[in-house]
Amino acid sequence: MSEANTIWRAMWALHSMPEPARTDLRSRIAHASTASHRFLAEAQNADGGWGYRPGDPSDIASTCYSLLALSAMGARVNQDPLVRAGVSHLISRQDPNGGFTAPPDQVAPRPLPFDAPVFSDTWALLALTGCDSDWNW
Repeated sequence: MSEANTIWRAMWALHSMPEPARTDLRSRIAHASTASHRFLAEAQNADGGWGYRPGDPSDIASTCYSLLALSAMGARVNQDPLVRAGVSHLISRQDPNGGFTAPPDQVAPRPLPFDAPVFSDTWALLALTGCDSDWNW
């Protein structure tokens, strides 16, 4: 349900294309990346996380998708304050058992939220490692 999920998937696709295609589309990819980064900067909450939509309370899933989108664009925790704040927020929301709890999610257009706790842990681990695999957790 998070808008950041769509941004993440688009950035992942654009930045994962073979080099010849990325070279041919360099200016369009740069424009999409700049617009996406600006949207995520404006949508980030004061606590460092993101909600489903701008202005919504921060949640684990949206924060993970936002961090994954930024990571796909090459943003790293030691270079980008958005990433640093998002990672700090995500770590602050970690459960005592090491997992992450998020509200049920869905993949549009089906209005059937699924509640599989392992997804929250998976997205969080991907987001944390994607933002900087060199950072010592």
